[in-house]
Amino acid sequence: MSIPGFLYGTFDGNDLAIMQAAFDRITAETWFTSQADQREKFARLIVGMYARGLVIPDRLESVCRALARKQFSRDPLSALSGKRILLVEDEYLIARDAEEQLRELGVEVVGPVANVGDALRIVDTDDEPLDGALLDIAINGQTVYPVAAFLAMRQIPFAFVTGYEQRQVPAFYRSIPTFRKPCDWGMMASAVSST
Repeated sequence: MSIPGFLYGTFDGNDLAIMQAAFDRITAETWFTSQADQREKFARLIVGMYARGLVIPDRLESVCRALARKQFSRDPLSALSGKRILLVEDEYLIARDAEEQLRELGVEVVGPVANVGDALRIVDTDDEPLDGALLDIAINGQTVYPVAAFLAMRQIPFAFVTGYEQRQVPAFYRSIPTFRKPCDWGMMASAVSST
């Protein structure tokens, strides 16, 4: 499936390449439906957004991804609704974006927490149990590994979110799901809450 061929002549090759790239990346997501008619509808949605002036590739993909998650998802991540997920992230804009995405999916976000000490206190003293945690590896000059160890002791599933390469994660933690920034926070929370 691809962007409809009848568009040749309406858009130039660069336009089509931008739309096709957004289509390919979004439809490659595991949550995206495999139904051919839905994929065709999504291709037309991308074309419509582009024709309305949403031509910056990152913005086009971001908006279309959000719409696709609501309209073309084989599983709308409804299993996340009501889950309590600890979010440890020290970069304000990333934390705000993550919190917003998770709340849209019905997640009860604990945090965001911007330092290791506060994260440890939450895991240790929180009256309601956590269903999972998303941990940025580098937090204000410290690593989050003490929090990861504490979560593991309490058998609370977690994932790392980082700008680091996988090989920079200590061998002991390489079996833990690790996601590179920028990332889809809903998919990460889903991976954590399903373990």
